[in-house]
Amino acid sequence: MELKCCILVIFVFLVTSTRSQDCPSACTCTDGQKTMICRGLTSLPEAVDDHFTEFIFDNCNLQGEFPKMPVSYSHAHTLQIIHSNVESIADGAFEDMRELVMLSLRGNKIQVINSAKLFGLSSLLTIDLQGNQLTVIEDELFRHNPILNKVIFSDNPFTKINDRAFAQPENTDNPGPGSQIQYIELENCNLNTIPTAALCINSVLPNLVSLDLSHNDFSHLEEDLFEHTAEIEQLELDSCKIQKITKGTLAGLTKLKSLRLSNNILSAIDEESFADFFTSLNYIHLDYNKLTVVPYGLFNWAVVKVLNISNNPWECSCSNGWIQEYNVTPNDTNYNITCGSPEMYKGKNALQVMKYEIEPCAAPGSGPDPMIALYIAIPIIIILSIVTIFIIVKICILKKKDSHGRSAQYSLVYKPTTEKV
Repeated sequence: MELKCCILVIFVFLVTSTRSQDCPSACTCTDGQKTMICRGLTSLPEAVDDHFTEFIFDNCNLQGEFPKMPVSYSHAHTLQIIHSNVESIADGAFEDMRELVMLSLRGNKIQVINSAKLFGLSSLLTIDLQGNQLTVIEDELFRHNPILNKVIFSDNPFTKINDRAFAQPENTDNPGPGSQIQYIELENCNLNTIPTAALCINSVLPNLVSLDLSHNDFSHLEEDLFEHTAEIEQLELDSCKIQKITKGTLAGLTKLKSLRLSNNILSAIDEESFADFFTSLNYIHLDYNKLTVVPYGLFNWAVVKVLNISNNPWECSCSNGWIQEYNVTPNDTNYNITCGSPEMYKGKNALQVMKYEIEPCAAPGSGPDPMIALYIAIPIIIILSIVTIFIIVKICILKKKDSHGRSAQYSLVYKPTTEKV
């Protein structure tokens, strides 16, 4: 009897243990039962086993306010609640999730986010709020997330980004949240101007290395806009309405390695506009603009790895001779480098025209070495001087001889006679 009871107890324990590790209905579990993926839920499972560390809730119907997460999720490292109709977040919704490093609320309908809603996320490294309905980034939004590294705000209809949106709390000796942020994405955010105070002040974001402002509506970049963001290595300004880059537009970006200016309406780039990052810029994207001429000296050819200049109306003349001579772009980005002028070459492949149809141009930047020119010029000057002196002397001699000849002739013709009276 006792043996039967023991067997029954063991059986019940095993069944209970197995069930605790099973995935909830409508969910699948992968990666050795560490990742739980659920779709189509109307609420989150209340109790989950602590061996799960990654939770993905996709295309669920979680309408209304998102409540506080159950304590059973406190061990999670990754939480994604995406495309699930979430309209708002309760204050302190994640306060027990102190081990969470990645939070994604992408593709919901959230209109307001503030620091109270992110309270407790002290280990958070990445937050993704792309594709919501946010209109304002409030001051010190990440004050409770001291080691936050990456922020994704793309595809939100912002009307205001407060000056201290990424700033650290005031009156504290501890490093603030802004001091750790390295990556910010604000692509397609309805921005008419760049929020200079929020993004371009070194004391707010001293470690910012990557900034994406693509697909926004600004056309003018202020002079010295980036002079206090010296750590930026990657700047993306694709698909805006930028018309020109002046000498001071990008000044201060001394560590810039990658610059994207594709699909703007750029027609002019000052030859000195890349001066501050001349020795560091490796990747340059200038495709789909209105560029006709770009000076050879704009780029440091010794460090350029990728240069995409396709889909511009290039002037096919010696002004752009470097296009053929210094072709450093991979072949897949070179297929549409065409001539926009002169008319006889319009629409033709610029590389072919420059190579076969235009008279050979001097290699860009290949003017004679000043010392060599000097060495050549000095002997020429000396020779010319000697020849000049020789000619002058010869002329003088001839004049002198001519003078004596005339005197002798005169004496033969005119010989006065004297008669004694």
